[in-house]
Amino acid sequence: EIVTGSRTLRRVRQLGEGYAAQNSATLTIGIGAAPAADSLRVTWPSGKITEIDTPVPAGTVLTLEERAD
Repeated sequence: EIVTGSRTLRRVRQLGEGYAAQNSATLTIGIGAAPAADSLRVTWPSGKITEIDTPVPAGTVLTLEERAD
């Protein structure tokens, strides 16, 4: 989930679907003309949540991993 101004964008990534599936774990989200996303929130399959509450500039590549705790 990404928030830019008054817009909230949600995307779902499902991996490993089907026989011999090789889906990419990369998720690209376009934010239009906005210079940055105001915040970012990932809800993992386990139910854990990762939040970034600082602006993320457009064009930024993030690598996020679910914490073990």
